[in-house]
Amino acid sequence: MKISTLKVCGLWIVSDLLEYGGSESAAWKDIFMTTVAESLNSAHASVRHAAFYAVGVASQNGNVYSDFCIACLEPIFKMASIPDARADENAVATENAVAAIAKICHRLGASVPNLDVLLQQWVCLLPVVQDDEAAAYVYTFLSELVRNRHPSVVHQVPKVFDSVVQALAQGSIAGETAERVSVATRELLGSMSQADANALLSKYPSDMGIIKKWFS
Repeated sequence: MKISTLKVCGLWIVSDLLEYGGSESAAWKDIFMTTVAESLNSAHASVRHAAFYAVGVASQNGNVYSDFCIACLEPIFKMASIPDARADENAVATENAVAAIAKICHRLGASVPNLDVLLQQWVCLLPVVQDDEAAAYVYTFLSELVRNRHPSVVHQVPKVFDSVVQALAQGSIAGETAERVSVATRELLGSMSQADANALLSKYPSDMGIIKKWFS
């Protein structure tokens, strides 16, 4: 078995420990935290994928891993922004990086330095369309930013709209998540002038069916 395969297996075990062990998993954190952090920059997409997911799960355990997760933001952003981040072999790992950033900012936002700037950069990393689990979290968080009229979305309406249309068109989000994000995005479009909104909608002739269904 390849070393990278063994590492992936180990990282997914760590994710399970973090998810099901909660804050009690901190008793073993010295055993795995360094490996998780080093894996964020791995040359193997499958290793990065598992590491990003593990950090995202860790962030949900409140202050236990807060310093660790916040320190991971920089390398996660870096790997999500490499030139071939959206190449077929990297796409799912990248989408899990985007989801991990969302989880950290959502749960630990009050402790994240320069949060507004980070969220502006995070919006630029959208869309998330291949990993449905990651997409559900990402677009739920995006909906919250829109409802709160956060500058990261108010100043990037075309980018937000494009990412939502892509997710809806590819079926990456559905049910309550799709309803929630479409309502929020519709309200965001309402903040634009009629002319600007029409100009934006006209850029998506092949997606008019989706637009009429969710934004009319």
